[in-house]
Amino acid sequence: MSKEIIDTQLQQSKFKGVKWDISFEPKKTKVSEMSQKAGIYSALEPTFTVKTENNDLVLIFGSDTGGSHFGRMTFASNVTGTMKEGYSWPIDKFLSILKLGMSGECKVQFCQVACMITIDSGTGVYNYILPGHTR
Repeated sequence: MSKEIIDTQLQQSKFKGVKWDISFEPKKTKVSEMSQKAGIYSALEPTFTVKTENNDLVLIFGSDTGGSHFGRMTFASNVTGTMKEGYSWPIDKFLSILKLGMSGECKVQFCQVACMITIDSGTGVYNYILPGHTR
């Protein structure tokens, strides 16, 4: 199949950039903790939400609106900026990308509608952008 046919059939989104509200470098211990919690909650709810509380970035698993399966964890401390709950991100994809970055330099950025994980492997810099989804 020619490149021209593929390009006309495949729609690509263009990321125009955003102002990131939160930026931090995740710790391996927190990624491991998230992985453990994801094993419990991802079968019931495959996404998580984020919010800030007292300069901490808190991840929320499950639904606290009447559901019995609800969990939360502080993922990063001493962050600047604010996030309020509203959009969600897929647990499995977020964790898979983070685990790639644990052997190099890794930076996570959130805004209300997107998340970007930047990984510097030493041979290249990779930006993974996850759009937020409303529940």
